Amino acid sequence: MNEVDDILKVSWSPQCRHIFRYQLDVHTVPATLSKTDTVPQNAKDWEDVLERALSRRNKLHKESRHRPEKKLLKIPTVTQDTAYMCREQISKNLVTHCEIKLLLLIAASESENPSLAKAYSYLGVSKLSCHGCHLFIDAYNRIHETRFMTRGTHGKSYWPWQFPRNFPKHAATAAQMYRMLVDIWGSYYNGYEIEMENLDQDPSAGSYADGPATFESDGSPKTRAALSEILSSVS
Repeated sequence: MNEVDDILKVSWSPQCRHIFRYQLDVHTVPATLSKTDTVPQNAKDWEDVLERALSRRNKLHKESRHRPEKKLLKIPTVTQDTAYMCREQISKNLVTHCEIKLLLLIAASESENPSLAKAYSYLGVSKLSCHGCHLFIDAYNRIHETRFMTRGTHGKSYWPWQFPRNFPKHAATAAQMYRMLVDIWGSYYNGYEIEMENLDQDPSAGSYADGPATFESDGSPKTRAALSEILSSVS
């Protein structure tokens, strides 16, 4: 069942006939377009984006209550990925997606007219939200203490996409969204890898060699996991 089925059932139901006697007040939301000069154009630009995101992620992780887990760029993977990213030029024309425009329109209307009845927090759109819109709504809710939502997200990023401008707590919302984004990338992007630190030899374990313990790895996930387990057991 989808929204179209629901609308059809409402139109057939005798209990819902009174709905169609209401006077509708329909407002159109104009398109929001702009242009940017800061789109990455080559592999080095994309590498800078990934490196800045990783730096921010490491800083946030260090400031958290958990044990810091520093990650580094996995250069071979990043080199391959950034070469793929810059194969096609990205348009500099940006557009704000519909669910974000609806959210901000509702928020602005309620702020300007406090006597209005509160709108439903559910934003009805024809498709699942893209990754950018889903993160924006989540970040907006956290900063503004609201509960806006859509039906869900398909998790894909759709370009062109624009972070909206000129709304209350714009900077705080942008910072929150970026924080969430780099946390996700830091956890799942395979171009980042955990830094393997050298550990000083434990005197109580006996003398096997002079100097710090070092490990060589073939770089595979299984090997890294095994080394991580070994390091944890001797720390």
